[in-house]
Amino acid sequence: MNSRFITRHILNRFIEVVDDIGAQPLFVYLATGDEIIKPALASYGEKFLQQFCQQNRKVDYFSTRKDFLEATRRGTRLKTEGHWDSAGHWIVANSIKPHLDKLMQEHYHDWERRGEILGRQPSEAIFSKDMNSLAIKEVQAY
Repeated sequence: MNSRFITRHILNRFIEVVDDIGAQPLFVYLATGDEIIKPALASYGEKFLQQFCQQNRKVDYFSTRKDFLEATRRGTRLKTEGHWDSAGHWIVANSIKPHLDKLMQEHYHDWERRGEILGRQPSEAIFSKDMNSLAIKEVQAY
């Protein structure tokens, strides 16, 4: 067994669990290291996740890499060793937010129709199903 096989199995199981609760999986490639500042340096991880998601219709996918590269092009200095600094977190939060907003717009009426929303606005919605709660909060940029 190789790591790709195991990773695919884990991702497929994750999708099954998310689908079972009626949610929409969103897989995000979180770029790190030199790939956030060097356009020609696409990682194997990004290629693997993108290919996996293209083969699965139930998954929404995007990569944060283009947003890091754009910030670098505009002159933002980014930390490439270790974990991101506050600038990196800000870029990721702003990268994810439109995708979460889109999912909320696409699925909010379905959740509302099923009576699972407990009196909150979409960005603050708390959904309940079979005594389990799933809190969905809008990503706030900082």
